[in-house]
Formats: sequence, structure tokens, C-alpha cells
Amino acid sequence: MTKKVFRPFWSYDVEATQKWLSEMAAKGYHLQALEWGSMFIFAHKEPQSITYFIDYKSNPLSESLKEAGWFQVLSSGNWTMLGNTNPAAEVHTFPIRSNALLSRNQIIMYVTGFFAVTHFLVFIVFGQIWRLVAQIPTTFVPSPFWSVHILFYGWVYYSFIKLFITNKSLEQESGEGVKFSPEPYSDPECAALSPDRLIRRFKAGWMYAPDKLEHWLETMEAQGYNLCRIGPMGTMFYFMKGKPRRVAYHADFNNKPESGYFQIHQDAGWKIRYSRTSFMESWTILSREYREGEEKPQIYSDASDSLQRAKKVALTYSAFFMPVVILYAASILQQINAIRLDQAYRTDTIILFGISILIFGSLTVRSWLFYRRLKNRIGSHNNA
Repeated sequence: MTKKVFRPFWSYDVEATQKWLSEMAAKGYHLQALEWGSMFIFAHKEPQSITYFIDYKSNPLSESLKEAGWFQVLSSGNWTMLGNTNPAAEVHTFPIRSNALLSRNQIIMYVTGFFAVTHFLVFIVFGQIWRLVAQIPTTFVPSPFWSVHILFYGWVYYSFIKLFITNKSLEQESGEGVKFSPEPYSDPECAALSPDRLIRRFKAGWMYAPDKLEHWLETMEAQGYNLCRIGPMGTMFYFMKGKPRRVAYHADFNNKPESGYFQIHQDAGWKIRYSRTSFMESWTILSREYREGEEKPQIYSDASDSLQRAKKVALTYSAFFMPVVILYAASILQQINAIRLDQAYRTDTIILFGISILIFGSLTVRSWLFYRRLKNRIGSHNNA
């Protein structure tokens, strides 16, 4: 006799799924197959104590693990499920989970997190502010779009919150939960100055065109405005009036800085001026002073590495913004179609979504223009 159980989001918490599979085996339901990625097929046999281990894109089972009692229960797509029939108290050797699972779940978390944040800001915050300012009463317009909207954003919020919690456990398991964020370099002369003597400059959105930020900082240094520090959000820059200097700056995009990342650059003479890692991105601003007559230092000796990182910036922000642009554009087209058919429509939806499309679309374009500028610069240098 077989038993089928549908669990659509089991991969969001593999540790809970492993425990559930062990509980099913204790009841006599042994895992036989995984169909369509979410349908678990069990065969009813004698109850048995089985410890399960789930991995994604795993390596072949080693001989040492086989000797410890581990065996492959099934392999379905990129998923591998292992079992161990030894008493749970006697299982001391466990497989090492591949980082591919954490990477997969982080990508889903980043995408759904972006949708959750933009939905909260556009619908709940800006939408309510717009209605209050424009004195537009809140009305409900029946539409099949609402059911799609509720289902989609219900999945978005659930996925983001669930993965945000469970990924912490996977990060600790893989060692990626340890953050390596050194203290930014602090100029002794700046530290001696009172805050009111510092020159403040606000610079938002520089991560979509980091080459322009680098040029601006280098120009400020050449004019005698020496960078003291950068605010925690990365938007407020503090300078002191000093001597003109030749300083190379580099804004580096890195999803997961490893433990040796900062030390390698510091050993090469670079100073960490700012570092921030969020759930969607990680940026580090570095500086290195050089003398007149010396070649301007580059953080990457191979131009292809810099170009690859620039492309990664453009692709990352495109993945975040373009789905929202497409979704909001579809909503506007629906409202325009309602106007054409002389049906009920939402003016505030058209305005809010239109503004969102302009903002997110322009940020995507800026990131790709950054990639094109760097590509043209490298091409011109190679042809020279």
C-alpha cells in the first residue's frame, strides 16, 4: 500500500522535513519516491527508526559515510535523500550539506524579499498616503485579479519570512553565518576634529553607478577634501579640508565576502572605508593612496574580472527590479483596458504603479549603463 503526501514548501526547511520523514518511518511509512518536486510517495512497511538527511546538488556518498550506515534513499532531480537505520543516539557521523542548497534558498529569499518590500511600500505606505493627501475614499472593486494578487503576495510574504528564518540555520551549519566585517579605516586627523568641522555630502543610489562614485571621491581628494568616514547607510560622506591627494577608490560588489576577502586587499595596501551586507546585496568601498608618477592602482589586475563584476551588478538589479516593472505594467494595462471598456478603474493604481515603473526601470537602466561604460573603457584601453 502506498501513501501520497503533498508538501509544496518542504524545501524551505529541510531540517523540519528530515524530522517529518523520520516520524513517518516510525509509523511504518517509508519514503519511496518524490514526484513533481512536492509529492512524497511512501510505502507502508514495518515501523522503523530511520534518520534522514536531505541535500541539494550533493557529492557522491563517500565510503566513510557508507561505513557509518548511510545509504541513498532516492535521488530526484537535484535532490538527494539519504537514510541511516542505526539508532538515532548512535548516529554520530553526518554528511556535509552542499552550499548549493543555501544559495538556492537565498536566491528565492532575495527575490521574494524584494517583492515584499516594494509591495509594502507601494500598496500599504505610499498608497495610504496618496489616498489621504488626495482625499480618495477606499473602495473595493471586484475583480479576479484580487485572488491572483492575494495568492501571489501570500506566497511572497510566507517565502521571505520562512526562508529568512531557516537560512540562518543553514548559514550556521555551513559556516557562512560568521560575518567578516572589519572596522572601516579611521583617519587619525579626522578623529581629532569635532563633528561640526566635517563637511557632509549626501550621495544616494551610487551602487547603480559605482564608477561615478569612484570618480567623485577621487576628484574630492584631488581638490583637498579628504574622506573621513561614510555613514552606516552608505549615503552620507564626511570629509575634512586637507591637502590634495592622489587616492584611488573602488566600490566592490560581492554577494558573499569570504573570510580572506578583506585581508587580501588590506595586505595589498587597500584601506576598507565602508562595508555593508544586506539580504540583497553586499558592497565594500576601498581606497589606496599613490604618488605622482605612479600608475593608478587597480584592485583587480585582470580587466575581465572587473567587467564580470559589473555585469553581475546589472544582472542582480535587473533580477530584482524587472519582475516588478513587468507586474506593474500589466496592472496598468488592465486599468487602461477597463477605461477603454468604460468599466471601473483605479486612478491611484495607475499613478502609483507608473511612478514605480519609472523608478525601478531607471535604476535598472543605470546599472546596465555602468556595465557598458566599463566595457567601452576596457575596449578603448585594449585598442590603445
